[in-house]
Amino acid sequence: MSLLNSEEQSAIADAIGRAELRTAGELVVATVPKSDSYEKERFIAALFWTFGMAVFANWLLPDLSTLYLVLLQVPLLLVSYGLAGLPFILRPMAGGRCDAMARQRAMRMFAERGVHQTRDRSGLLIMLSELEHQVVILGDAGIHEKVGDPGWQGYVERIVTGLKAGKAGEAVVGVLDDLGEILATHFPARGDDTNELGNEVVVES
Repeated sequence: MSLLNSEEQSAIADAIGRAELRTAGELVVATVPKSDSYEKERFIAALFWTFGMAVFANWLLPDLSTLYLVLLQVPLLLVSYGLAGLPFILRPMAGGRCDAMARQRAMRMFAERGVHQTRDRSGLLIMLSELEHQVVILGDAGIHEKVGDPGWQGYVERIVTGLKAGKAGEAVVGVLDDLGEILATHFPARGDDTNELGNEVVVES
């Protein structure tokens, strides 16, 4: 299931359209369920849980043979690995890696979606990563020169707050409306502008 429902995606596409009427900038909004698989964290957690449960089983059933105890650890490891992937468990385990992984995923998407290939180097990506509760805003060279990372921070915090409150769509629309004014100042619309990147929300699984 997407982080943004169809109504929210439609509202965001409309907000992008409104913003791009005033600016030569190109806006892209994208969502991903998570920015990394975090397999290392899941495997380490599964090993610890399996070992703990094996020790408990040995204490509870001291007559259980060593062979059965070893064989029991196989399904325990698989179940533990699956449980470690649940968002409310995985998020705190990932901890400090969440921010770095979300930024790396956004940078890959920036290239994959051609945000860096607009005519005026004025592409802007807003990526929401659901599992990490992270938002990354990346601007191409032209926009970054005018605004830079510190200039995006307030908008990032607004969307993160909306994401955590289950109102990501509403927060993104508000930010897009405000960004339209800022981008119009630095990159006003030109007569020969074309919609280079499209307005639809990019939803990746």
